Order: sequence, then structure tokens, then C-alpha cells
Amino acid sequence: MGVAAVITRAAPPETAILHATVHPADGPVPAVGIFLESAAPELAESAARVAWWTAVGMQPHLAEWNLLSASVSLAPGTAW
Repeated sequence: MGVAAVITRAAPPETAILHATVHPADGPVPAVGIFLESAAPELAESAARVAWWTAVGMQPHLAEWNLLSASVSLAPGTAW
């Protein structure tokens, strides 16, 4: 199963993940994007981290990738 699909399935039930993407990087570290709806930026970051670590639990080979950061980019029209 693809990494993006595993992450999407691993999201907590209350998390509205719109989609996940995996972008190869120049080096050995890919960038993973988790696009979700959330009431606050802090909740979005937390939900993304939970989805990632749950995905690692489902697919242990993902533990080869270190979670370096979880940050929020606001979409146009975001009310925050």
C-alpha cells in the first residue's frame, strides 16, 4: 500500500484528512504532505503527527523516515 494511502487511513476518526502526498527529495528524505481540515493550527499539527505515527505502527518500514517537523500552511480563505 502506498505511503499516502496508509497515512490517510491512519488518521484519527475525528480528523478530516483531505489527502496526503509524498514528494521525493533531492536526498534520502522525502517530504510528506498531509492536507486536513482543523479548528486550529495546533490541532492540525497534532493530528498530522498522530496520523504519521499511527501509519508507522501500521507499516513499520516507515520508521526508516524520521519525522523532522510538522507545520501548518494556511489555505486561502482560512479563518484562523
